[in-house]
Order: sequence, then C-alpha cells, then structure tokens
Amino acid sequence: QLQCTSLFLRQPTTLLQGQVDRAVELIKNTTPSSHRLRPQTISLRARKAEFLNFLYKSEILRADELSMLLTDKLLIYKVMEYFLGDRATFYHPRALGLNEFLRTRNLVDHIGRIQVSESTLTRALEEAFPEGFVIKPVIGLSSGGKNIYFNAKEIVRDLLAQNTNLYKPTDFLSPYINPSYSKPLSGEQFMLMGLIKDTAAGSKDSSYGNDNEFRTHSFYKDVVPGTTQTRWYTPDAPEKIARVEKFVQEFLDLMPVGFTLRSAYSFDVFIGANGRLQLIEINTNNGRTGGWSGFLRLPHVLGAHTRFLRERYGISIEGTAGFLFYNDLANAVSHLKHDIPEWIKDAEVHGLNEKSLVGLRELLNEYYLRALNYQANPNFRKNADFLKLLTFGKQFAEKFEPIKAVGDAHWETFLNWSKTLDDL
Repeated sequence: QLQCTSLFLRQPTTLLQGQVDRAVELIKNTTPSSHRLRPQTISLRARKAEFLNFLYKSEILRADELSMLLTDKLLIYKVMEYFLGDRATFYHPRALGLNEFLRTRNLVDHIGRIQVSESTLTRALEEAFPEGFVIKPVIGLSSGGKNIYFNAKEIVRDLLAQNTNLYKPTDFLSPYINPSYSKPLSGEQFMLMGLIKDTAAGSKDSSYGNDNEFRTHSFYKDVVPGTTQTRWYTPDAPEKIARVEKFVQEFLDLMPVGFTLRSAYSFDVFIGANGRLQLIEINTNNGRTGGWSGFLRLPHVLGAHTRFLRERYGISIEGTAGFLFYNDLANAVSHLKHDIPEWIKDAEVHGLNEKSLVGLRELLNEYYLRALNYQANPNFRKNADFLKLLTFGKQFAEKFEPIKAVGDAHWETFLNWSKTLDDL
C-alpha cells in the first residue's frame, strides 16, 4: 500500500495505466484454444443459483482477476479505447477518471487542492466534454440516476468547495479502494462520462428514457436472443430490440476473443431521440461467482440463456427442471417474491394503482396459471421447485383475485400477506 501511495503521489496516472495494461495483457493471453465447451447433459434444480453454480464450477465462466478489473467502469472503457481507438466513442461516451482529469490538466496542486478559478475549471470541463458530461461512481449501482451528478454548475461548485461527497483533497493522496475489494482497481472513485441526452435518469420527462433504455445480455461472443427488454418494463418494441442487439453484436465482434471468452456481460443501451445508440455501461460479474445482471432473476432471461447454451453449445438440462428452464418457469418463486413488493410499492408510493394491478395480474398469469397446465403430470409432481411454485401461486391467487381496487379491504389482506413472503 505504501509503495502504491508513493507512486500515486508522484505520477497519479501510473496506477490507472498499469491496471489498463494488466487487463489488456490478460485479454491478449486468452486464446480460443485455451478453452472449449463440450456438449453435455446436466442435472440441476430449477433455480438461478444452481445454474450459476454450474457455470462457474465447470469453469465455463470466469471469476478471476480480469473479470474483477473489468468491474471498474472506467477500466472497462479504457480497455475498449485500447482495442477500438477512436471508434470506442461510437459505442460508449468518452470517460475520464476525476482524478485523472484534474491532475493531467494541472487543476490541482501536489496535495490534491484545486488551485484554479470557477471559470478556468468550467472551461476545462467544457473543452474535455463539449456536449456535456455526468460524473458517476466507477464501481457500484447507478440505476435510475442514483449517485450520478448531472448538473455541471453544481459539479463545479462541489469541486471548488473541496469537502463534499464528490471531492475532498485528501481523497487524492492515495488510490481509492472500494469497500467491496481489498485493493484498488482503477484507483478512481468517480469518472466523468460524456452526456447521453434524454435518459430517464437525466431528464425531467422520464417517459422517453423509460421507453428507450434497454438491457441485453451476452454469453461469450454472442448476444443471447430473447434477453433484451426495456430497463423499466415498458412495452417492448421489436424493431428497437433488433437495433440494440445488432449494435451490441457489432461491438462484441470488434473486441478480441480474450474479452468475450469465458465471459458474460449485460449491456445498458440507450436509443437517443436522434436515433443514435450508445452504451450507458457494461455490467460484469464483479469478479465473483455470481450474476452479471439483476435481470437473470427473470425466468424468461434465465430460460433464454439455457436455450442458448443448448442450441449453440449442446449443453442441456435434463428432466423436469430442464423443462422449467426452457419454458421460462425456473426461478419463478424467487422472481415473484421480488416483483410482488415492487408492484405494491408502485401502487402505495407512486400512485400507479391501475398499472400495479395489471402488473400483479400478469405475474399470476405468467407463472401460476401456466404451471397449472402441468400439475397432472406425475413427473412434475415429483419436482420440489414445481410444487413450491404451485403452493406459492395458490396463496398468491387466493389473496390477489378478490381485489377490486387498490385500498379496498382485500388489498389490505393482500398487503399483510406480502409481508410474509420471506417466510414462504
């Protein structure tokens, strides 16, 4: 740590460049011949955790130094920039570490204090990002604009104040280490990123952004068909989904095999009002044996991944569990336990009463009512995950179906039941 701090003080871009070089080295040293998937039939429980455990235990996916480094959103952009050059900004807005920006433009002194006027700092930001910018954490969730700084004037004021959540001179004396990791990744806590206009998080009118921000998924070198939808569960638009998947596939095709081999990513893509597509960010497994997208909880996203593995690589799941995966019923109870409270929150907090009732009804139809079609099959009656779906779905139906309107007596009964979901 002392050696790292010393380097950081003398030449602050040394750590960042060294980490980029390391990620590039790991990517270049990965070759197609180093890993080949073999066709096989496997036995799993019909749960997301079981599927992920198989992928990592079989070393189909990596959870290692490279996937940890690429968790850092600044590092993954710098890696894109290394391999794509100027074309990187066609896919992703330009990004700079906040420390990198301030240091390389001589805006701070040797102990991290900003030593320039408001006009000088503003001009430097405008020169670096003439079309505007945001500041966001390099690690962690920024969903819905959380932890993102949008207002340029407020950003300048925060930087000049020198003791805010965004900037403290003492933070610039050593590399930033995220609490989730034991050592620095890029060494930066925040990055500046070119502004993507009209996103839901950055616009007063979120309706356009909600309809035009998409999440899609890749596995190795391919976009996984059937995994793309709007980030905010608004109605899907097939022609937009086709554009998003083509855009991400083109990006994957340009990146070297070491970036995609043994890797799965999720991509947040925005279609601007001018028709331009851009990556908001790329999400990884954070260097751990877990998911690379919260959307993997959804049975249809999980199902799309398992169908892709079966069709592309000959890796199939046997028996009733396989049927549940392939027919978008695996992990259904976990998904229901997550989404039922979310729809209730929409009704209780956001006043979206009618939409919430429709959403809850769709959950009931999509999972419980579909599962009823198979309840007479003796093989299904032996499957613990299927029986759990039937039991849970029956309770859900009994509590939900009598509701006439949000706020009536039956709604209150449903609310009370929803508070017991963790115990079911």
